[in-house]
Amino acid sequence: MENNTTTIEKRPFWSKKMTGILKSVAIILMFIHHFFSIQRYLPSDHPYAWAADFEKYFTAPTKSCVAIFAFITGYMYFFSKKKSFESSLKSCGNLLIRYWVIAFPLLALAVVSGVYQASFSNIILELFGLQGNVMCFAWYVYFYLFIMLFLPLMVKLFRNKTWLLLLLLFLAFNFLFSPIYALISNDLLSFKTIVSNCWITLFPTVMGYAIAGSDLYSRVKKQLDKVPSFLRALLLIVLLGASFMAPYLFYFDFVELFHVGRFTFGLAINGYAFYIPVFIFCLVELLSFLENKKAIRVFEILGKYSVYMWFWHCMFFGALSRYTKRVLYAPRNPILVLIWGILICLSFSVVSDLVAQAILSLFKKNAHPKDAHQDKAGSKEET
Repeated sequence: MENNTTTIEKRPFWSKKMTGILKSVAIILMFIHHFFSIQRYLPSDHPYAWAADFEKYFTAPTKSCVAIFAFITGYMYFFSKKKSFESSLKSCGNLLIRYWVIAFPLLALAVVSGVYQASFSNIILELFGLQGNVMCFAWYVYFYLFIMLFLPLMVKLFRNKTWLLLLLLFLAFNFLFSPIYALISNDLLSFKTIVSNCWITLFPTVMGYAIAGSDLYSRVKKQLDKVPSFLRALLLIVLLGASFMAPYLFYFDFVELFHVGRFTFGLAINGYAFYIPVFIFCLVELLSFLENKKAIRVFEILGKYSVYMWFWHCMFFGALSRYTKRVLYAPRNPILVLIWGILICLSFSVVSDLVAQAILSLFKKNAHPKDAHQDKAGSKEET
């Protein structure tokens, strides 16, 4: 594949440290979303009188965590020098290994404890995130595989015309995908969920790539810097709050326009694709001061292990929740529960990363025996 010289010359709007901050914000929002914003996930004896109101107002806003991860994936992919299918397959393999070092122990524990009836087909589905009895939030696995195979194809076909791709995706979703999706039998609910998750999350991903390619953030900042500092900070705070809470009013909907036989045509709008770019821009601008502070290390650590933490927190809500949920909510106080949950998942994530890196290094050694003496850090890739 030809190298995109324009891509190589440009740099991300934010630093590597800021990427850690963004990922840490996303994983904290995810934990808040699953720990508190969905009442059916709470223990039956929970003391949170505010849970119903919190679910009403904050379920959709905190759910933006997934769109943040997707947006970052698309945005940073623009700056990747390797946009081939081969490099995408390598990235997919790296993610699967990182996921499996978590999935295998949890599946084994679920089987041994008698809360999960294992079969070959069920385990295979769990190992690819296609079934969530144990790894209940692992659908990111199949989405990541899908998007990493989609992105090099997108680059090859559209090169720098990503805004055109967004328009075509919007038209295809509304006038091709939606009517066909409606015809899929409800007996295939799992299949419909897989397709829906991929399509819905695709839009924030491609939006991230398009914004990176157009250097939109830098151009907006150039204009914003002309505003007096106090007013600029106030505007950023207002926009940050508005873009975070906007999903409460609207985040995704399909409006039927007309029918042709069994086909239903309409207008589908993904609000996260518009809210998240604003949210991330404001967050980067407001938190840029942290890049020179020691506190940045905390965010870097959470960002580094965020994907592992995503997978590990499945244990609190899947089949194992019969035993693990009481451990998570033992502190009772919601702030302590959040910190406790983060510490548990982070601790397991550090161990998982050591195991995953050892496995990846072994694969690298077997694939390139002459280069086995090279630094192991070279095998690490951002997911």
